[in-house]
Amino acid sequence: MIMKRKYSAHLVFGGLMALLLAAAGARAANLDDYLKDARNYYQKGEYRSAVIQLKNALQQNPDSAAARLLLARVYLRLGDGAAAEKEARRAAQAGGGPDDVRLVLGKAYILLGEFQRALDEVPVPENASAAAQAAAAALRGHARLGLQQWDEAAKAFQDALALNPDEKEAVLGQARLALARGDQAAAGKHVATALQRFGDAPEPWFLNAELQRRKRDFPGAAVSYGKVLEREPDNITAHLGRALMLLGLRDFKAAGADIEAVKKAMPDHPIAHYLTGLSAFFQNDRDAARDALQRVVQVAPSHGPSLLLLGTIYFQRGELEQAALALEKFVALTPDHLPGRKLYAAVLLKKGEPDRVIETLDVIRDRYPDDPQVLSLLGGAYLRKKEADKGIALLEKAVELAPDASVLRTQLALGYLSGGESDQAVSALQSAVDLNQGSVQADVLLVLAHLQRKEFDAALKAADQFAAKLPDSPIPLNMKGAAYLGKGDHAAARKAFSQALKVSPRFVTAHLNLARLDEAKGDWAAAEGHYRAALKQNNTHVGAMMALARLAARQGDRARAEKWLETAWEKNKGAVRPGVSLINLRLQQNEPLKALSLANELAGRHGDHPAVLEAQGRA
Repeated sequence: MIMKRKYSAHLVFGGLMALLLAAAGARAANLDDYLKDARNYYQKGEYRSAVIQLKNALQQNPDSAAARLLLARVYLRLGDGAAAEKEARRAAQAGGGPDDVRLVLGKAYILLGEFQRALDEVPVPENASAAAQAAAAALRGHARLGLQQWDEAAKAFQDALALNPDEKEAVLGQARLALARGDQAAAGKHVATALQRFGDAPEPWFLNAELQRRKRDFPGAAVSYGKVLEREPDNITAHLGRALMLLGLRDFKAAGADIEAVKKAMPDHPIAHYLTGLSAFFQNDRDAARDALQRVVQVAPSHGPSLLLLGTIYFQRGELEQAALALEKFVALTPDHLPGRKLYAAVLLKKGEPDRVIETLDVIRDRYPDDPQVLSLLGGAYLRKKEADKGIALLEKAVELAPDASVLRTQLALGYLSGGESDQAVSALQSAVDLNQGSVQADVLLVLAHLQRKEFDAALKAADQFAAKLPDSPIPLNMKGAAYLGKGDHAAARKAFSQALKVSPRFVTAHLNLARLDEAKGDWAAAEGHYRAALKQNNTHVGAMMALARLAARQGDRARAEKWLETAWEKNKGAVRPGVSLINLRLQQNEPLKALSLANELAGRHGDHPAVLEAQGRA
């Protein structure tokens, strides 16, 4: 029995050892297989697959220096400097080669923008091979380049090539340095050398794409980014770069494929969502553009291009508060960006904040004394401040600098009108109309100027010229009706307004004008019909609701009049006319507390409006 037990113990122990040895052998084989696969993926530029295999390898052996170091290099290619630094330090702890670890760490620092740290912590090794010293010198050149120390960077690259003429990073560094200096001729020479010597690598093609982009050769740049992606399918920057070029070429479908490739790998990548917004903007889908850009600023609140485009979209949509907020941030981030500053000033001017317009533009006025748009915005601000002389002087200079810009002549005409110089206003408007640049504002203002001067025949003539430009627009016909009204020809006026409605049944102004003609002859039912038709097109129209309240009051229906006033106020909170009318009604009904409450609310919005102050005082 004893011998049998001893034999059984030997059997168990021997079997256990065999299993352990087999497991150890399998573990070693799996680690080697994973590393081999990872290296193959790395060589083919399929970095995400390489990451998966390396993580499998590290599950087998967390202390594999080779796996850690290769994973750090993969993260460098993916643009993740923080992860690359972390893995390089783990590789060092696991016994990785110091020269290799040092170079990877230095590249991680450069990727993170920590250029001085790369210089301080990655010295050129004195006892290393010439190739290792050359690689370290090239790395220092890139750090100097990041610090904009051009001469020191150039010397470092030259030193690297003196040690090793085949040091790729030095050749690429010379091309990057020329691009950074804006020397396109030198950049072209260095890029051509890099392509000739290292054309199988992705970096020369990337630099070629950058050079072509700067030359505005978008088709060529798109092809070069494609060459990068042939070598590195997972290169996020190349996908984004090609997408941007394709958007410039208005190839939205192809650009969208690149953008989606980035989102698949990195769903929250801010630049991918910015390009989504840019694509939607180019295709006039303002809602989709706004939504994409809002997503960008949620994760990257200081992304200037998104703020600028958001401000533009808000401005176009008439959402001035949001436009001002976005553009204020953009101008704070990029104070020297002239178009963004001018757009911000235009928003402030439209918001009725002339002092802020002047404050925004005064800081750049000396640098751009002959910019017509700066002058016109400043001129418009001074006109708003009722400083007509200053405003007109600035606008006259703007027109002198850009005599073919009808919009400037139109703005100057407004200045003349505000200064009481109607003759000069009409002359400026006629000049703007004669330029025939497709802008209707000058035509509209010219007719209005003649109407203001009671020159009704001249207004009819100008309206006819306007109608010839826009035969499918109701606006010239409506203005003809106004001119006929001035002449006292109500029949011709009614005919013109009716023609305007035939051209555009949704044209609210013609309904209102016909309603007034019906009121004038006492046909209240017809007038109410036109006012209600106007409300069908615009259910918040203050004028139509106030007119219906007036009609109801004339017919002795005080309850209906009150209801229309309340509706006008509820749908247009803060509007002066319905607010003051309701205050007056509450006082007539002997409800002073209700009147005072409403007056205080209105004064909170229009504290300097004379009618509001008078109503508040009576309440």
